[in-house]
Amino acid sequence: MADRRRAQLDLAELLMAVENAPPVAAADVLGEHLAETFGASKVSLLVADLSGRALIRLGHATRHEDARTQGRETAERVPLTGTSHGVALASQSVVVDGGVKGSRVFAPVTNRGRPSACSS
Repeated sequence: MADRRRAQLDLAELLMAVENAPPVAAADVLGEHLAETFGASKVSLLVADLSGRALIRLGHATRHEDARTQGRETAERVPLTGTSHGVALASQSVVVDGGVKGSRVFAPVTNRGRPSACSS
């Protein structure tokens, strides 16, 4: 098993995989690549909503009670106030929450300098 502390992200390979994916699968391809690279059991990509008070977790996974659905597509609202998601987005820094079952890493991603997404 590879030493995950030294995992290196090949950004060119990642971008190529995302660009070659169908548009509806791009987020899934990105999540799968990140999970494989860093040994994560789950990767979620969240997009800031227009209100500035929540993130939206997009996916194709199992339906959640709080998620809106359209076919297999899901959109789950994740509040920002008082959460690690919110701290990571507001501070534009990585936040790590450790727990008994493992750690959760919240890493903000920006688009042209504007906060636009966070993963957990």
